[in-house]
Amino acid sequence: DPPPHSLSSTKLARTESVNMHTLNEPDGIEEITDHLAPGFHCSVPREALRIRVSRQFAALQDAPLRDFVPLFVERRVRAELRQAR
Repeated sequence: DPPPHSLSSTKLARTESVNMHTLNEPDGIEEITDHLAPGFHCSVPREALRIRVSRQFAALQDAPLRDFVPLFVERRVRAELRQAR
């Protein structure tokens, strides 16, 4: 088992937190925006980031495994933003 404060356990805890919001999409959008904002605050206005997150949620609205949607949304938005740099 990894130590309690390792990156993997921290990431898992955050992912579980976001997954609890899967059925409440606005909360998920805010939580993912909050998580991504510090890494991109200089290059992307917060509202633009929120719009990207919201669009990715919409793109995955028919995903069969809803528990993983927040994780996929965050990964997709992060990849978009890195590509745009």
